[in-house]
Amino acid sequence: MRRTGPIVLLLAIAMGGLGAEPYARAQGVMQRQQQELDAQLLADITRQNPAAVEIWKQAIAATEHNDLAQADVLYARVHELLPRFSPALRRRGRVLLDKGDRASAIRLCREARAIEDTPDNAAALALALVPPEKEKQGIPAQDIAEALMLAQGAAASAPDNYFAQIIFCQLAFSQQRIDLLDACSARLEQIDPADSAGPLFATIAAASRGRWSDAREALGRARARGLAAATADDLAAQIEAAEPTGDKLLDGFLRWGGRLGLAWLCCLVFFMGSGTLLSALALRAASRLPREASGRPVGAEAALRKVYALVLWLCSAFYYLSIPLMLALVVAFGGGIIYACFALGRIPIKLVLLVGLLLFSTIGAVLRSLWVRGTDAAPGERLDLAAHPRLRTVLDEVAAKIRTRAVDNVYLTPSTDLAVTERGTSLWQQLSRRPTERCLILGAGVLDGMRLLDFQSILAHEYGHFQNRDTAGGGFALAVRRSLVTMMVHLAQGGVAVWWNPAWWFVRSFFWLFFRISQGASRLQEILCDRWAAFAYGSENFEHGLQHVIAQGARFDAYAGASLNEVLEKERPLRNLYDYRPEQPPAAADVEEAIAKTLAHEPSAYDSHPSPKDRLRLVRALAAPGPVSDGAMAWDLFADRAAIEQAMTDVVRGRVESSRGVLIPREAAVPEPAATAADGA
Repeated sequence: MRRTGPIVLLLAIAMGGLGAEPYARAQGVMQRQQQELDAQLLADITRQNPAAVEIWKQAIAATEHNDLAQADVLYARVHELLPRFSPALRRRGRVLLDKGDRASAIRLCREARAIEDTPDNAAALALALVPPEKEKQGIPAQDIAEALMLAQGAAASAPDNYFAQIIFCQLAFSQQRIDLLDACSARLEQIDPADSAGPLFATIAAASRGRWSDAREALGRARARGLAAATADDLAAQIEAAEPTGDKLLDGFLRWGGRLGLAWLCCLVFFMGSGTLLSALALRAASRLPREASGRPVGAEAALRKVYALVLWLCSAFYYLSIPLMLALVVAFGGGIIYACFALGRIPIKLVLLVGLLLFSTIGAVLRSLWVRGTDAAPGERLDLAAHPRLRTVLDEVAAKIRTRAVDNVYLTPSTDLAVTERGTSLWQQLSRRPTERCLILGAGVLDGMRLLDFQSILAHEYGHFQNRDTAGGGFALAVRRSLVTMMVHLAQGGVAVWWNPAWWFVRSFFWLFFRISQGASRLQEILCDRWAAFAYGSENFEHGLQHVIAQGARFDAYAGASLNEVLEKERPLRNLYDYRPEQPPAAADVEEAIAKTLAHEPSAYDSHPSPKDRLRLVRALAAPGPVSDGAMAWDLFADRAAIEQAMTDVVRGRVESSRGVLIPREAAVPEPAATAADGA
């Protein structure tokens, strides 16, 4: 609730001397304007009657020395010599007002205005009608109304006249016309940015309207421009006492919230700029030929990796520091709506319930995202390497070329995966010094038509991640990634992933920022690992292997999709997905178009890998020699291809049953023989 009347009274008391003599204490622009006016008036007197010049100068000197009786006599003599010179009447009226003769002052100012209707004469008459003494009891209402009208007219006709503006502000303040005080205080600040009067009147206007934050800001400007410390302290205390507790809390929240919000946006811009710059520098560094025949990060690449790691760590910390701010914003948003409903006196139950649901669901989603933990489940079906000695040998040979430790286990998947990972790299596992498990994730679908050299070169690329320690550590960044995804999922499930929810804007913007930075670091890692593969097995072999992986991914997706659709639609058995031939296979032209589209894909800031065409171009530029294929195929490394394909088909059958509730039989059902009479007997 605003306390307009009391605050104006309190501020009036606090203003003290300034309220009595604003024009006498003015400095800066007003002093300059007064000097210019004096020079002009002296020139006018000299031209009209030189005999009055010396008397005029003596009158000004008497006024400055506060010799009011002498000044009264001298201004009267100037008026006798120059009857049509209105400034003499106006200044004599001001002297009489200071002597306490208000009636004579009004009469003289009216005579001056009758001679010349100027802003100065109008402002002087307004001042005489309502003098700035603290006690103005007994002034007729018509005099007050006339004075306010005169001052407002003078201020409007002379917007740069400091005297006219200060008189207008003084009258608006004394009559508690806060609606007029806003405009004149702003004008005073424009005329003289170094003077304290403008922000002081702005303080009064803002406080009278209950705009406490604006009042404090204006008072700070007045204090900085020379307002007496005692007056400023008194005003600050009055504002503090008059402001309701609820407004104080809201004002503090908005003030600190605004500062924190600005700081948060600055950090966001910093990270966004850092990600963009680092990405550009990474591409530039990757375009240069390496110093040595390896994928080891040296020089610019090594420096970029360190900077990327630092920025990514800071961004991760920034995410967790932002969570309390985001929750406070959500609570303030929802609480503000509920408070507004109660303040209006009419409580829309549905709206309050909707806002309550927003708060409950959003806070729950955020808290759940903070406690999510990554699973350490096996990434596929573990392959018994003892049963496939040739594969074990190749895994070790490639590791020796890259000068790293080979994978411990191979996990098979039904699709076209070919990647490595390291299990046991979470923060807690690293602190406990538990040994990690190096894993190769291998999709059965990628091996069809893959040369052994293709497999070795792609495996060398993956081993490059081990050599460069790309798979080690990173627990902090992974935790942020999991938290972001979990928060988005729970917000969507709770029905609060909507544009008006601050948490949804936060998670979307941070998801965009975090992935932009982390994926930039990932692209640099991929380029370095491409070098490991090219120098180990030749640029041409790696290029061939990469093209095979891309092409086989498109082919397998097309054929596997067509096969499963046909099997489900016609209720057929499926023993081996990999040798099944659908009656209506996908169009070869469509498959080739998909392959060409992938190879020509334009890079994006959110891609985890560089575009295939950029990777091929950079590897080709290395011109690294390599062995010639002897015709050996990747499937030759496995003891029983059919058994592996059937096992992966069983995995697909299980997934279909889990997702669709349909069990695809492995074999066709054998019809039972028809019953006979003898059988019945």
